[in-house]
Amino acid sequence: RKRIQIKNNMATSSPFESMHRLPENFPKTQCVALARELLIFGGRRQVNCYSYHIRGNQYRFLSSFPSNYTTWGYCVVKIPKANDQKDTTLWIFGGYDGKVSIIKYASVWKKKAGIQWLSQVNSTNTKPIYIQCNQRDYCGVRAVVGGRNNNLLFVTYSKSIDVFNMSTCKYVSKFSLPIVDTLNYHCLVLKTAMPSTAAAERLQKKIKTEMLLFCQKTGLSIDYDEYQNKFDVANVHMCSTMRTLSHYAFLCTSGMVLFFGGIDGLRLSSANVHKYMIEENKWVMCTLALPHSLADCAAVVCGGHENVHVMGGLTHIKAELKYWMKCDTQNEKLWITEEQGLREMEEVNREMSAMPNVDINNLK
Repeated sequence: RKRIQIKNNMATSSPFESMHRLPENFPKTQCVALARELLIFGGRRQVNCYSYHIRGNQYRFLSSFPSNYTTWGYCVVKIPKANDQKDTTLWIFGGYDGKVSIIKYASVWKKKAGIQWLSQVNSTNTKPIYIQCNQRDYCGVRAVVGGRNNNLLFVTYSKSIDVFNMSTCKYVSKFSLPIVDTLNYHCLVLKTAMPSTAAAERLQKKIKTEMLLFCQKTGLSIDYDEYQNKFDVANVHMCSTMRTLSHYAFLCTSGMVLFFGGIDGLRLSSANVHKYMIEENKWVMCTLALPHSLADCAAVVCGGHENVHVMGGLTHIKAELKYWMKCDTQNEKLWITEEQGLREMEEVNREMSAMPNVDINNLK
């Protein structure tokens, strides 16, 4: 009963500001943040793509997906720029076809602008590039770029994580994750830390790529050693209110992962905002929630890591990141205390289940 009251309190306030509504309906959209604009890519049954000018609060049409490309359950990844590179390079893949589309983008808000859809051709052997092993279904796939030279693509789907070398267009590794839940529209992020902290310095010096993965009851910390081609996977506790959620927006910044909305086990959308603090290994259901329920959306941080934008459907809302970096409120502390009690109870039940059966009549 107490938890229901806390949820209701959370839904009554929101730090979000409504921006101009999206120019078209964008369910299951993908979004990429650049310096002064956000790129919004078509979603389910939506083939058009737009740019949003952050300062101008305006949209401009970019392009449409090629007619032979599926926009169902795909993934967009921004490739880190080389020192002399001006244009932005994006890889788009996933859905029911693992074929890669490569985009070269120059801002449509400048005179010399445009978006170029390159053919899916490997310059080495003139064959299409596929981010797909054994023709598996990649619908709802998630991916991040890592490695010492930022040339490794880490792809999570089903119950696996693959490593793909973008320089050679070859598979490096495939690893089966120790999970029960099937990965689908889940969360995969690179670990971050608060700027100018010892944790941030450690992350920069490490030769490993460190990731976090969340999907319903599954929470994983995944480290990849590039030199040994080896994964190290550890479980991360999932708070009880996240275990039934999927299809949420997420982002990782300043040592925390934020989750916005989602769909629960009853197929109802949520307005809750959850926060996972990486160094503290702590979950919080935030008092400051979305202004209304939202799912199948995307979230990005921009403006020098000052603002968060959440987009999906026709909704586009913005809030300052500082709202989720403050000390826990009284309601949040109550939730944390109750959640800790549930966690301890679950640990006791696991220990009891692991104990061998004992016949009390044999005890003397």
